[in-house]
Amino acid sequence: QASYWSRCEWMEMKTDVESIAQRLSQHTDYLECCKKRAMSNHYSKSPVHEVAENVNFQFLPISKTKKSSLLEVQTRLEQVSDYQDVAVEDVISIVDFRAKYNLIRTIKSNGFPFPTALLSYSHGNNVGNLNFIWKVPSADATSFSESQKVIETIKKSIPIFHTRAMRQEVFNVFGRVASSVKPAVLRHLYRVFTGECFCDCC
Repeated sequence: QASYWSRCEWMEMKTDVESIAQRLSQHTDYLECCKKRAMSNHYSKSPVHEVAENVNFQFLPISKTKKSSLLEVQTRLEQVSDYQDVAVEDVISIVDFRAKYNLIRTIKSNGFPFPTALLSYSHGNNVGNLNFIWKVPSADATSFSESQKVIETIKKSIPIFHTRAMRQEVFNVFGRVASSVKPAVLRHLYRVFTGECFCDCC
């Protein structure tokens, strides 16, 4: 007697079930990789996202048309001098991630009526990106050189997310020195003296 899957009336359903099973298996493998990467990040003795490895710099195109969606940023740029950076997130009133993403795409493709440069930094995970714009006299080698100085200044202001292992290593040392100190006090001291930002994804 032939099995149910071998019967003609089940062949179409069999194909669908096998396709679903394959996708579930692939998603399981993906989740397993994510879990291993997260565990590796937790035990890392250095920040997972190094600032220098996650920045992207570019000169923006000069636009002949004025975009109403960029008016807030453009007005702010017009108020500052060349090479004075403007944090986009401090200027715009957008809080929705998708709307902000679309705005940054518009900035990159459209630019402004004057020469500008853009620096984007990716924190990774769900923290979001930081974007900085400044005016330049022109998109040439001199502006690129001067922009590097702006970038180095910005790097110092970008928050660093330490891993759990980095924090735990310090907690263990100071916990042994003063065992009566509560964990909350150690966490506060750690952030004050290291300037570290906390993120559960690390």
